[in-house]
Amino acid sequence: PGGLGPGEPSRGWIYQVRECELKHGRVAMAAVLGILIEPRFHPLAASCHIPESVASDPFAAGWALCNAGKLQILGFCAFVEFLNYKMKEGAEPED
Repeated sequence: PGGLGPGEPSRGWIYQVRECELKHGRVAMAAVLGILIEPRFHPLAASCHIPESVASDPFAAGWALCNAGKLQILGFCAFVEFLNYKMKEGAEPED
């Protein structure tokens, strides 16, 4: 697409790019939903040790989160990616 890939893209490469595009689109939609909902509804702010002054700002709350919390989020995302990789072997991107 756009002449950015290899000379003559293979079917597998096109499927991989399509799958990445679908995944990133879904993550972006979930992120926008979280940014819209989070300032009005955040029941876990107190248990995450986030000060009430920054709990209504999603970007400040993310920076205020302790490193252990950030590692848990990163670890969960890595686990989901690993499962996705194992489950998608030989499948079509829309499956």
